[in-house]
Amino acid sequence: MLACTVVGLFVGVLAVPAAHRQYYLMPLPIICLFAADGLLSLIERIRRPARFWLAGIATIGLAVLPIIAFVDAYQDGNGLQLARLRTVFQRTQPADLVMDGWEGLGVFRPHAFFYFFLHEETRAMLPASQWDGYLDALEAGRIRPALIVLDENLRALGPRFLAVVEARYATRDGLLYFAREP
Repeated sequence: MLACTVVGLFVGVLAVPAAHRQYYLMPLPIICLFAADGLLSLIERIRRPARFWLAGIATIGLAVLPIIAFVDAYQDGNGLQLARLRTVFQRTQPADLVMDGWEGLGVFRPHAFFYFFLHEETRAMLPASQWDGYLDALEAGRIRPALIVLDENLRALGPRFLAVVEARYATRDGLLYFAREP
């Protein structure tokens, strides 16, 4: 079953223009089943009294990393993201166009492009003609975002896009670029 899944994944990569990272997680549950089976067979080879202690220690040991990750996620504050969202909500209206690559700061605002998320997988699937058409409309002023959240995904759009941003937008923090007054 694992071999068929892995072969299917590799064949699927040929059909999918840009596989998202989570695409490669599909064999993980099967691998986990095999790992659990291997752990049980190792534990069964140990004498009866030590078997229960080893199973308990292994269970506790395997539970430590998820607990550490949970504590880290709990302690990781979202104050900066909330402050940025507050800035977006205060300086744009609900109908203003916002162009956001992947930060999520354009939430509750219409996106300046058809696709809301312009991460590397989306950019890989779109033909160059569609990007050129969008950049032409942006340069001509037919599309005028009130805000551009210039993350690494939007920077990857290239020098034409960055030239428009530099010419027509102003920033204080290097991420939020608001339209300059005409």
